[in-house]
Amino acid sequence: MHKIEIPHENNSIEFPESISEMNTDQYIMFSDLAFKFTTQQISYGEFKVQLTYILLNLERKVDMAIESEKTNRVAENVYRVSELMESFFRTESKGDKKFKIIKLEDIINHIPFFTISGTKYYGPKDALTSCSFGQYIQASNALHDFYNTKEEYHLNILVDTLYRPKGEEFNNESVDDRPDVHVNTSIGVKYGVYLFFAACQEWIVTNKKLSIGGGNAVDLTVLFKSNKPKDPLAPKGIGMLSALYAIAESGVFGAMDKTADQNLYDVLVYMVEKHNEVEKIKRDAKRKKSTNVSG
Repeated sequence: MHKIEIPHENNSIEFPESISEMNTDQYIMFSDLAFKFTTQQISYGEFKVQLTYILLNLERKVDMAIESEKTNRVAENVYRVSELMESFFRTESKGDKKFKIIKLEDIINHIPFFTISGTKYYGPKDALTSCSFGQYIQASNALHDFYNTKEEYHLNILVDTLYRPKGEEFNNESVDDRPDVHVNTSIGVKYGVYLFFAACQEWIVTNKKLSIGGGNAVDLTVLFKSNKPKDPLAPKGIGMLSALYAIAESGVFGAMDKTADQNLYDVLVYMVEKHNEVEKIKRDAKRKKSTNVSG
């Protein structure tokens, strides 16, 4: 947590230093600003200033359009505090330009559910541990489609894919069939879901030691080494749809629909095991060839 001392009031204010320290309301308001920044509705500086007011729970009581000693003092103090908002960003280079990117380091779902017209829609558990592989593929496609187009339609698909009423199973055919949810869900919730999924995706594709119990771990990064995006600003992990077909063809989980129904991590671990088996065969063949040449 950031901490600001207020000497004349003998008081201090604490506010989040990272997404993981936000409550749900703060996260949704942060996501609303992040969407506006991403779609170029507000500048980076305005993002930081507005976020300062949100996280410190302040109201703009001074008319900043009227210059005075008071407004100048308020503006200076807000600006100084807003510089602490840098902790939510990292800098990436693309060509000769630098871009501010939100740090995706939190795999906690800050929006476990939302309510529309009296119906609660429940999302995945932290780190997508409750997701099926089919959900993951569908959501991953929506993630990249939004990144490429910035069209809200793809955020609707993402929300439809990951959130549903209790007891309702994921069905690919029912996605994009909830117009009331699309209209009545705030952009802060929609983009908050996007940021959560993007963070989980980044955690998965960079995870070298996924614990699978019994003191064992697997390296998931071997599945994504050939899928690095050319765009350094793009979300990680493009190209997993082809993997779904490959696994379905193997028949280990059954047909395509059965594969899609499997837990995401069960499928990922299986893919790593198969990858390691292939690599071992390659090494053995190379070793055998080397031995024959030497003989």
